[in-house]
Amino acid sequence: MKKPDKREDIMRVSLELIAEHGFHGAPMAMIADKAGVGAGTIYRYFESKDILITELFRELEAKIVAALADGYCEEKPIRERFIFLCTKLLKYFVACPLHCRFMEQYFNSPYGVSLKKDKFLGKSSDRGDAFMNLFKQGIAQ
Repeated sequence: MKKPDKREDIMRVSLELIAEHGFHGAPMAMIADKAGVGAGTIYRYFESKDILITELFRELEAKIVAALADGYCEEKPIRERFIFLCTKLLKYFVACPLHCRFMEQYFNSPYGVSLKKDKFLGKSSDRGDAFMNLFKQGIAQ
């Protein structure tokens, strides 16, 4: 019998609780209780709640980027690629509503504001941002 991965349980429960209650409404003790681990166990995997939230964001972002890349064709006209990306993103969020709720909260919180500021100041890259790359190509044309 496979032993459950505590880190994955913590991440899954964090996603559920944060999507439902928000960042401040999901304290570490609540996450630990619902994940079936001790409060100290969370800190073996994540030094702080901020790190847990950042890791969860990165994991979800990677899944979204992979979903958008599936079937994406650089050779198609910009308009077709834009419609493709919008449709894929909408379908993804319909299929994964918790991901949508988490990301919406993330980008409208100090975490998201900080990320946007870093991108604006050039401290973060747009490599995985298919929309931004598409907009840049459109402007260049």
